[in-house]
Amino acid sequence: MSHHLRILTEAGLLEREKRGVWAYYRLVPSAIAAIADLLTPPRKRATKRTR
Repeated sequence: MSHHLRILTEAGLLEREKRGVWAYYRLVPSAIAAIADLLTPPRKRATKRTR
């Protein structure tokens, strides 16, 4: 598991805080928001169609 946490930290998705022998991880909000934007489908545009 620590291998995966290290990869996510290096990718900028997690922040690591070392406290003694423990390490605490938290999400980087801006990185998560960017991923959410990429995964959210674009809104349908209201366009008039003429035939």
